[in-house]
Amino acid sequence: MYSPFSTPQALASQKQSTRSRRRSIIEALEPRQMMAADIGGNTISSAANIGTLDGSRIVSDWVGLADPNDFMRIQVPQQSYVQFGLSGLRADADLQLLDSSGRSIAYSARGGSNSEAINEDLPAGTYYVRVYRFSGDTNYTLTMNATPRQPNVQDNAGNSRDTARNVGVLSGERIYSDAVGSQDRDDFYRFQVTGRSSFELQLDGVTSDADVQLQDVNGRTIESSTRAGSESESIRVT
Repeated sequence: MYSPFSTPQALASQKQSTRSRRRSIIEALEPRQMMAADIGGNTISSAANIGTLDGSRIVSDWVGLADPNDFMRIQVPQQSYVQFGLSGLRADADLQLLDSSGRSIAYSARGGSNSEAINEDLPAGTYYVRVYRFSGDTNYTLTMNATPRQPNVQDNAGNSRDTARNVGVLSGERIYSDAVGSQDRDDFYRFQVTGRSSFELQLDGVTSDADVQLQDVNGRTIESSTRAGSESESIRVT
């Protein structure tokens, strides 16, 4: 309050001090970010029910110190290639996919405000998507997309070395079509060469991340190809 006995110089000083206090309050409020409505549940048992995922769905929400976890429940109606993307981040938040029992299937935990992504081949069932805070408060956009698979290619390759598909003596070119995924993670092929040979293997037509490895008769790795994402893989050795 101004005193009626203040000098003009004192009044000017008091007003300047008041303006400074007001300005400092405004500057403190400007960085605050408006958060979206809280849609995701804070636990698996209270997960938001997104329903059947048979195309694309987009959810906008936020996580932060006061709300570190958002859980969403989805239904995948048939074998599908499912993609989850977390974007629009202004702080560090991560992404996790869980099965119906709450066991982790996959996660994406890049640093800072980088976007996160999970791509999985999933059988029909119930799943949970978890968006969780690592640091700071941030809005986010969660994009979910499911592409139904064609009826599964028959599994013609064994799931272990002991049950490997026997190609026999390898001469010339052989082409095989099969599938790997969460329910069939490994395919093994066994072959023989009758003399010193140039060997080339090409893996292509993949829609998610699959790798290849060449082993000797004792199971020791000779060569491998582990390129990221859906890039083709290749091995060339003598």
